[in-house]
Amino acid sequence: MARRSEKVILSFLIALISTVGQLVAQDRKSCLISGKILDKSDGAALPGGYIRLKKIGIATVSDLSGNFVLNADFENVFLDTLQIRFVGYQSLDIPISLIVGETQLGNIILFPEIRALDGVTVEATKSIVRKKGDTLSFQTSTLQVNDEAKGLDLLKKLPLIKVGKNKVEAEGEQVKKVYLNGKPFYDDDPKAALNALPADAIQSVELFDDYGEVATFTGYAGGNSSKAINIITKPDVSGQWLGQYRIGAGPDGHYIFEGNTSRISDRRSLTITAERNNLNESQTDIADFRSLQQVIEEKVAGSSSPESEMAGDNDIRTFGLNYNTLIGRKTEVSINYTSGNIDSELKRESLRNYADSVFFGTKDTLGSETNIHKLKLKVTHNLNPENRLILAQRFTFRNVESESSERSEGNGNSEAFTNLSNTSLSSSNNSLKSNTTLIWLRKIGDDGKSFTALANMRLGADNQERDFEINTTRLSATPEGGLKQISEEKLRQIDDLGMSDNQATIRLSYKLPVGMLSNLNFVYKYDYSWRDALQESFPEDLSVGFSSTPDLDISADSYSRIHTNRGEIGVSRFGLHLLYNIGLAYEHTAYSFGDVIDPELNYKKKYGKVLPTLFGKYFIDLDRNLTFFFRGNTTVPTPEQVLPAADRSDPTNIYAGNPELELGTQYLGMLRYNQILDEGGRFLSAFTFFKYGYNFTGLRTDFLTEKTMIHGVELKAGTQLTTPVNLDGSINLKVGTDYSFALQGLKSRLNTGLRYEYSRMPTVFNGDSLNTHLNTMSLSFGIASDISKRIDFNISAYTGYNLTNNSLNDNSNDFFSQQLVFEGHFRPWNRLVLDLDYTWNQYFYSDPHLDTEVHLLSLSIGSTLFKNRKGTLKIRVYDVLDQNNLIDYKIHETHTETSETNAMTRNVTLVFGYKL
Repeated sequence: MARRSEKVILSFLIALISTVGQLVAQDRKSCLISGKILDKSDGAALPGGYIRLKKIGIATVSDLSGNFVLNADFENVFLDTLQIRFVGYQSLDIPISLIVGETQLGNIILFPEIRALDGVTVEATKSIVRKKGDTLSFQTSTLQVNDEAKGLDLLKKLPLIKVGKNKVEAEGEQVKKVYLNGKPFYDDDPKAALNALPADAIQSVELFDDYGEVATFTGYAGGNSSKAINIITKPDVSGQWLGQYRIGAGPDGHYIFEGNTSRISDRRSLTITAERNNLNESQTDIADFRSLQQVIEEKVAGSSSPESEMAGDNDIRTFGLNYNTLIGRKTEVSINYTSGNIDSELKRESLRNYADSVFFGTKDTLGSETNIHKLKLKVTHNLNPENRLILAQRFTFRNVESESSERSEGNGNSEAFTNLSNTSLSSSNNSLKSNTTLIWLRKIGDDGKSFTALANMRLGADNQERDFEINTTRLSATPEGGLKQISEEKLRQIDDLGMSDNQATIRLSYKLPVGMLSNLNFVYKYDYSWRDALQESFPEDLSVGFSSTPDLDISADSYSRIHTNRGEIGVSRFGLHLLYNIGLAYEHTAYSFGDVIDPELNYKKKYGKVLPTLFGKYFIDLDRNLTFFFRGNTTVPTPEQVLPAADRSDPTNIYAGNPELELGTQYLGMLRYNQILDEGGRFLSAFTFFKYGYNFTGLRTDFLTEKTMIHGVELKAGTQLTTPVNLDGSINLKVGTDYSFALQGLKSRLNTGLRYEYSRMPTVFNGDSLNTHLNTMSLSFGIASDISKRIDFNISAYTGYNLTNNSLNDNSNDFFSQQLVFEGHFRPWNRLVLDLDYTWNQYFYSDPHLDTEVHLLSLSIGSTLFKNRKGTLKIRVYDVLDQNNLIDYKIHETHTETSETNAMTRNVTLVFGYKL
């Protein structure tokens, strides 16, 4: 009876509380107000805007897309004022009637703020640099550039942005993406995108951090971003055909053709680019080709060259197409296709110096033909205001045919052994990759809740056939100080390698508003990657005249399976001045590697890690802001690093796996400060990046002094053995500042940059721990003219000093480098056109024999053609002084490397150009 009475009383209390709540709720009403804040000048979204109902006091902040949702309860208030504030823009007050249900305000336009300086009214848009939240907008329409200039030439005149021969950097980071009027443009090739448009068609250039669709939608970024540029075209080019073309040839067989055509409108845009030349010039990023030329991108801490010319002799053909269209009102389609073919001949001599006077020198000759095709399709469909679907599909096909020869000499120990080897290699490689991403973005209810789902499938298949032959002679030191031959080996091997490399990813996130300006974010991510590799090798020992037999065939059928579960909970807060995300993630990784043929090589491990995430932006005032992040990542060893097998393709240089490798952890952080100093365009930026590796995968290098067995393979004395090992204490610190101001008297702009970088690279050399410390200091400045279209020039200078030492070698590997670049386009008389390009490189090393000085001068002289002066005819002389060469000095974890590569020599071409 007592229990029954308790239940009756409890039921009565619950009913009473519910009834009272309903009675109270009847006197209160609820309304939902939504909208999007945009910039008046170019229609760009304004994230971080402050929105407040004046009487009720409820407030919120616009998200990364400029959208906001305000949910308010009210009783007797039916009229209120919606206050909208954004740093750098005029305040806006909107009278609003509070009604039950949803009120959609649509796009809300804000005007740039107008200031009074010394009694003179100055509008903010007059400055070359404007801030829109965390986006920097450069007003380029009034800059004076020559009629032949392209978008890439325009960027050379802007502060913070550094344009090199192979890449574009901004605020210490490489630009990875380019958009055209907010739409994807040439996918991941900024160089092709910026060379595809004439400079005089560009209204402004926006620089920002791209966090991706999901982070932009939820406002929870975590610091994972790509530096991006958005090109805004002038309104008067809408619907017009734009184009630039060049064609030319010379008496020594050199030739060039390049062209681009574009048509841009509000609903669709089309851009086509094409080129072919054998002048080592490319309007696109040919990094994919360079990696296949065996210009190996090792983990390099320092290089003496600020940025070098293209190496080798190359015949380059590329084609690109970018198309964006709006279908109806809800569907947006973007298509990007690029293809390239390059025939290359590369000759290089290099010398590697290790600690303890160990050296290794090579002479390489490589001929290759590379074909690449890339296709990306992106479809964005808005089902309704609450639901958006995004589908992105990318295909990449690559084919490489190459033949190479190498002669090398090295000593495993300066007092014991010297190895001489000759290697010839022919190979064929084909790869096909597919990457599919599907994203669903959904708003839930009227109070700001949201849900996102992302699914990604990456599939890859590679096949490689190679035939190599190596002849190795081993010499040992005699008591008299000479050398005697102790062995000679001749080996031919045919390899057939097939591999599939795949990954599936699912990511779910849920945003729950808590309080007025905060959200609670829940994120779950699952990654599954699987890789299968089959290698069949047929060796033939030519030193004893022994042909291969089935018993000597080397076969490996390896696999890897990696499962990663990551759960994260975080808080995001949007304030008028401060926007931040802070979170904590737990990541569990289980991976297994093995060999189907030899089960004893199977290997399994599991790990769990707690990783922090911190990201934020602080808008100090109208002109100043801070951006910061800190996060942790894990790195899983690859099958090649773990499986206890030795790569025996080169008897003098063996790479063997290490089954004892553990999971590595990396911590990264960044702090960046920007400030517009005045309306005259003075601008200051400072940044610092750091990276620390704990238990990361480094290298152990041993030069063997006696016969050694490793994973069942006998290695002879003098062999170089490289094995991956776990090491602590990898450090990289980068600090920099940029300062820009107008030179009023010269009608130009001066951009300066100061950099300091410190790297600590642990490794193991001949059983001893080795720490290489690299300090790099550099100063750069550039003068960009803004005089007239007839006088257009850019001057840049770079000075760098590298100080290097390690714990096993007291010898200094310091070097000092200088570079001066002048690019000028002049039209001194009515039709005369003069182009001058001059580069001066000078290097000073601790070894004076390596000192180098090069003057590279190229001239073009010609005339404009036709009544509209849209055409030009020029005679171009490349490397007038015939001094071009490519000598480089690099510092690695275990050694320094000096190399010299063949480069383009003096040539003459007659070039015709035309502009639509």
